[in-house]
Amino acid sequence: MDRWEKENIFNCTFGSIALFLISFQNRKPTLLDLFQPAKIAFRTANMFYQWFSVTLCYYGLSFASTSLAGDAYSNFCLSVFVEIPGYLFCIFVMDCWGRRPILSFCQAISGIFCILAALLQDNEKLGALQVVFSLVGKFGASACFAIVYVYTAELFPTIIRNTAIGSCSTVARVGGILCLFIIQLNTVWGPLPLLIMGCIAVVAGCLAIFFPETVGQQLPETMEDAINIGSGTSGRGLCTCVCPKSLGEMFNEDD
Repeated sequence: MDRWEKENIFNCTFGSIALFLISFQNRKPTLLDLFQPAKIAFRTANMFYQWFSVTLCYYGLSFASTSLAGDAYSNFCLSVFVEIPGYLFCIFVMDCWGRRPILSFCQAISGIFCILAALLQDNEKLGALQVVFSLVGKFGASACFAIVYVYTAELFPTIIRNTAIGSCSTVARVGGILCLFIIQLNTVWGPLPLLIMGCIAVVAGCLAIFFPETVGQQLPETMEDAINIGSGTSGRGLCTCVCPKSLGEMFNEDD
């Protein structure tokens, strides 16, 4: 084999490798990209569970409100109206306290008060207190629903952001479906549905601590940006709260 043939083979091989790398970089993102590398895979699995939990508790508490002590219609209306302060809480605290503390705190609040409401299931004297506990739990679930959309979009890079939100939303529908079956477990034991939902939400609140903080960070464009996001806020703890000077500064998107 002469020198010309060797150079031709080398050029062909090098060109094939280069074309492969270019095609790999320009390929269309798939669902599998949510599970590589390992750091993104853990983030995806964690966020799947967050969406599952918040949807399960949100709809579960809505359906369970009609079986609590007192008038079923009044309880359901209160369960709907309590969502308004939950959303307002997220709007005004999200940029001050951060995404991670709100998600963790509200998931824990939702779960704890679900469990407390379950423990008062057969106590007629404390029926009003059970309704209050249920409303506080619904407040936390509503706040989680408001933050989880924003947080998911900020944790994943542009190339898989739509895939991440769509996949999380799909998993959330599973939680919405299962809550209908969990509610039926009250025929086995009255407090059981709220206990199950409460435990799931408390676990979600603990897992939310492992997310990086994204407040004040630019949206990640590449996978490397997503992996390194939150590194600039390493000194920001769960109790750190930085309030803006005015409402104009809070809603200013140029920062």
